[in-house]
Amino acid sequence: MGRHRIPRRLKGDQIPLLARILQVVDIYDALTTARPYKLAKTHEESLQIMQSEADCGWRDTELVSLFREVSGSLGVFTPQAALDLSEDSDIRASLENMRRELLK
Repeated sequence: MGRHRIPRRLKGDQIPLLARILQVVDIYDALTTARPYKLAKTHEESLQIMQSEADCGWRDTELVSLFREVSGSLGVFTPQAALDLSEDSDIRASLENMRRELLK
C-alpha cells in the first residue's frame, strides 16, 4: 500500500487520454482544496505547480497547457464555470474532437 504503480507499465502517450485528462483535473482539485494538513493553493499557484511538474515530465504538457488556457479564459475556475463551457462554440468543438479521440 502507498506504492504507486503505472497500470501495465504504460508511460506518456501510452496512457489513455481520458486517464491523463482526469489526472490533470484531479491534481488541480487536490492543490486547490484545503486539507487538514495543508492550506488550499490559489488558482495561479496551482497552475504554476502543475506547469513545473509538466516541465519535469511528470505530467502531460499539452493537457496542462490546455487546462491553463481554458481555466484562464474562465477567470476563476469553478464547477459552474466548467458547465458554462458548453456555451462556447470553440470549446464545444474541442470537446467533440476530444470525445472522438477517446472513442477510438
